[in-house]
Amino acid sequence: MDPTRELYRAFNLARTLNPGEKPEYMKSMLNVFVTGVVDGIKAGSKALKGGDWSQVGGEFLFVRKGSDWEVEWCHRAKTTRDHTGMQQMKNLLGVKA
Repeated sequence: MDPTRELYRAFNLARTLNPGEKPEYMKSMLNVFVTGVVDGIKAGSKALKGGDWSQVGGEFLFVRKGSDWEVEWCHRAKTTRDHTGMQQMKNLLGVKA
């Protein structure tokens, strides 16, 4: 948890409510909606305490260099659905299949 958003600012992440284009892994908006409602009901009163809805993240690959960690690769999301695709992540990590 980062209530001060210090890490968020350090990684220069975006704020938006723009959903952007539908990614390839998202098959059905109805499924996403129903899953969200069910998850919200399961969470009970915690469902509305998820934090800032306009805060979007990204994916970061950290590599250890000696005793330090460095960001070797990153993707900062520009919209709420802007994530790196599974195939791109597999290629980046050298995963076959």
